[in-house]
Amino acid sequence: MFAFLSRRMGRNISLWFMILAALEVCFWISGPSASVVADTAVQSQMAGKVAGFGNEVHNPPSQIPETPVEDPIENPPAADKLTASQTKDSNKPAPSCTGQDRHQMASKCLETPKENPEEDSTTPPPKENETSRMWSLFWLVFGVAILCAAGPGIKITVDFMSKLNKAKDGKRYNSIDNYDDLQDDSKTDVKQREDSYATLVSAYYDLATEFYEWGWGTSFHFADKRKGENFASSILRHETYLAGRLGVNQGAKLLDCGCGVGGPARNIAKFTGAHVTGITINQFQVHRGNTLNAQQGLSERVNCVQGDFMKLPFPDNSFDGVYAIEATCHAPDRNGVYSEILRVLKPGGVFATYEWCLTDKYDKDNAYHRKIKKDIEVGDGLPDMCHTSVCTKAVIDSGFELIEARDCALDGHDGGDPWYLPLSPSYKPWAWPRFQFNPVMFALMPKILGALEFIKVVPAGTAKTQVMLQAGGVGCEQGGATGTFTPMWLMVGRKPIN
Repeated sequence: MFAFLSRRMGRNISLWFMILAALEVCFWISGPSASVVADTAVQSQMAGKVAGFGNEVHNPPSQIPETPVEDPIENPPAADKLTASQTKDSNKPAPSCTGQDRHQMASKCLETPKENPEEDSTTPPPKENETSRMWSLFWLVFGVAILCAAGPGIKITVDFMSKLNKAKDGKRYNSIDNYDDLQDDSKTDVKQREDSYATLVSAYYDLATEFYEWGWGTSFHFADKRKGENFASSILRHETYLAGRLGVNQGAKLLDCGCGVGGPARNIAKFTGAHVTGITINQFQVHRGNTLNAQQGLSERVNCVQGDFMKLPFPDNSFDGVYAIEATCHAPDRNGVYSEILRVLKPGGVFATYEWCLTDKYDKDNAYHRKIKKDIEVGDGLPDMCHTSVCTKAVIDSGFELIEARDCALDGHDGGDPWYLPLSPSYKPWAWPRFQFNPVMFALMPKILGALEFIKVVPAGTAKTQVMLQAGGVGCEQGGATGTFTPMWLMVGRKPIN
């Protein structure tokens, strides 16, 4: 275990071991008597609970067998056995897991099992209290050990909390209730959302940007992972492949339509040697993107500006190439945004995009499919999602010569992973960003953020924002797993010369 932690923590290992040692001392001295630890019955009870927790973690609800699993400890004491009602509940098959379902599952995982008073009425209440206190301290030590192993996740989370703390005096996170109202079908329909797309999308990115950077990085898009790639290299390969389709020379002028905080723009500027202008409707992203451009010494080659891609603030024939990465899905009308892109593109120039779309597997009469669609729209700031055929037709109707249209999610992974795997839960703290999607983290993060809101460390609305975004992540993962949704419908079109 020490060797494992050493590899994860590097030169900071001494500091973390000092923290662990201090917590361990607290653990041993917290009980009123050391003899409690030596008590055989208490040790057996703790072992039984640890074994039970392990079974619960490694056997998700959908995989729990119909008959109770026999306790792996030989001849366990009666106190270790679950009550009949607990056994019955644990073996119920669970429905498809949504974002809210995972929060509820995690809450149950974190609850302290209730003892049956008739089962062991001879156990003195004081000893139960001592054991409970020791058990809590044990999980505190265990939690710190997990955080130590997390490595990169700790630094990312510290930076994230620092940004939230700086944002608490602003009003960006106050928009969560207005955003929820816009996405509430009982209050707003699709036509109203499309008419209010600018407000909807800007409010969404006011809320989401810092969470995206925390959980994903500065490139706000998906990528499948090929053999030998890590998360970061797969993201970079996905971007540079699209840039390669533009066929531009060094020094060319490119437009990133929906640039976020400029992660892809900076990578593509380095890859192509081009000058990249990024446009986003959200002013906070403009400021953040240009700050990162300056930090990386790219201010002369990458510039983020505020604007609406339905009304691009550039003259006709301004750019040698235009690309959009999972961005024009925010547009209320694909023909409108593609026509604007055609206008600012030079004759003979190429437009390449990864588009979010529903696939042929989507069934509008399937309630589960409809829920996936709605979760993605709410969790990702979309007025409405459309089918791949709608986007392809819009490119052609806008005046482009269509070069290619296909689903890159079907390319195959060469021994790697599908694009949605990072959204699937993992209990390994170093498996970032998957660790934040496990049921325990689903339950903990809203409580932690809610407590930080209460003491005014982070802005009000942070916890609601986190719940909304993670539910959207679950929708994307389910859309990918069912094949009903793709975030990488590739379309490449050329503007006619005449």
